[in-house]
Amino acid sequence: MEISSPAGREARLRAALAVIEAEEKAAAAEAELKAQAAAAAAEHGRLVSGRKPKEPLAALARAQIDHAVALERVNDMQAARAAKLAARAGEAVKAAPPCPIEQAKAALERATAALAAAREAAANATPAARQANTTDPDSRIMKTAAGWVQGYNAQAIVNEHQIVLACDVSQDTGDVNLYQPMIDTLKQTLTAAGIPPDIELALADAGYWSEANATNRGPVLRDAVIQDGSDVRRQDGTRSPTERRNDRRSGGASR
Repeated sequence: MEISSPAGREARLRAALAVIEAEEKAAAAEAELKAQAAAAAAEHGRLVSGRKPKEPLAALARAQIDHAVALERVNDMQAARAAKLAARAGEAVKAAPPCPIEQAKAALERATAALAAAREAAANATPAARQANTTDPDSRIMKTAAGWVQGYNAQAIVNEHQIVLACDVSQDTGDVNLYQPMIDTLKQTLTAAGIPPDIELALADAGYWSEANATNRGPVLRDAVIQDGSDVRRQDGTRSPTERRNDRRSGGASR
């Protein structure tokens, strides 16, 4: 066997090291792309949607963008308020009603605190320890409902009759980044079978939710419904915020 000799074991270890180095480069490139996209959104005064990243440096970049957006909103509101007061100079000024600028200032204070916490977390963070399996270097550690396995993320698209139209196996531990690639795979499969790639509606669970996936349309995919996760019942048996609101409106019980 290959691993029975010193040379074979060394080759396996070198291959595993190459996998780790490639993953680190890919992760850095992905983080840079996300930071650029978020920065572009911030330039237009829009908060970045979606879950906040857990990785310290990515979380810091997100906090910096959130703070920049909050600061810009406060500055814009203050400038607009000053211009309005200047235009009304000399007029009798009535007591001002509650102003949205106070809410914007409160949001800025929260963003400032979050930015300080993110900076501290990034400064104290230790590099993530990456691993590679020397027996099956292409496999990855995957989280399942029953725990963790060394394996792959299998994907499938079926029609309303549960006939598999497209499938693939990925190293990606999550589903969200596989949504569009699977749509592309489906297009290729249908085209190869001589079937026009015209998808009227795609249904996907909360694991595929992102704003980009939910709004992605084109000549192949006409419409899509992706669960955003707010209605998913939690594994511990508690109800989601949306379920609790609906219970209160209907007079039902919730926990």
